[in-house]
Amino acid sequence: MVKAPHEILHQIFRDDRSLTTAALRCVVGVAVQEVTLLKETSNDATSLPLESRIDSTLEAVIDGIRCTLAVEAQSEIDPDKEEDWPYQITYLHAKYRRPAAVLVVTNRVRVAEWARRTFVIKVPGLPSEVRTNLVVLGPDNVPLTRDLQQMKTNLDFSTFSTIVHGRSLHVADILETLERALSEIDPAVAAGHAAMITAGLVHPKAKEKWSDLMEAQNYDFEAYGVFADWKAQGKAEGKAEGKAEVILHILETRGVPLSDVGRQRVLSCTDNEQLLAWSTRAITATTEDELFA
Repeated sequence: MVKAPHEILHQIFRDDRSLTTAALRCVVGVAVQEVTLLKETSNDATSLPLESRIDSTLEAVIDGIRCTLAVEAQSEIDPDKEEDWPYQITYLHAKYRRPAAVLVVTNRVRVAEWARRTFVIKVPGLPSEVRTNLVVLGPDNVPLTRDLQQMKTNLDFSTFSTIVHGRSLHVADILETLERALSEIDPAVAAGHAAMITAGLVHPKAKEKWSDLMEAQNYDFEAYGVFADWKAQGKAEGKAEGKAEVILHILETRGVPLSDVGRQRVLSCTDNEQLLAWSTRAITATTEDELFA
């Protein structure tokens, strides 16, 4: 099952022209004036013998040109994506016969930097190659919205910005300001934004802070289905992620290297007993194999 934070990072772009326009303007080298159409299309990019599934696939009209955007939420470095993303672009271009691009959204700077690389497919000695560059949105290029008036003026982008900067040292102040902005608008509209933030936050302290702020509100989260049990789910995931972060911190402090696959294995684990076992081994382990033995 895909975790809620992953879902929110790409679903927030669906049917929201103003957010997509504002987000694209954050990227260096992008000169987008306006997105005038945005609707979801099939995210199944299956073509035997290759299989791929895109997080969200959107049909958009950008400055008068109809195109297809594959929106991918990425929380960790995944070498497999270096092959998936070029395939997604060529598949969507061939299927819809219009320009296509991949938009990667992440809440980690190191993942954003990795995704901005040029991915090259080339046979040595032959003058043929495929070069893929992505549109990447992360904490290092999405503006951090902290002003109350700015938040009230553009709540869609402020919600997105808050989720992307959910690991920021200033997240507590950001959440307090955003809660004030939501308290001054229609409760039904505010509930939608509050639900997205609840599902999109990943850092345990940020989730705890937002939970405390929401205790004073009376938002109807039942209308949002997946968010109905947000309190219990948030606390459980927060505890698990907190333990995972401790394990990674211990290994980093001791100078024990961990592969990207190993990091993802730790961060995606929700079994508290397994996390406890790994945290015990992290104190003495000298290799990744010893940690997962």
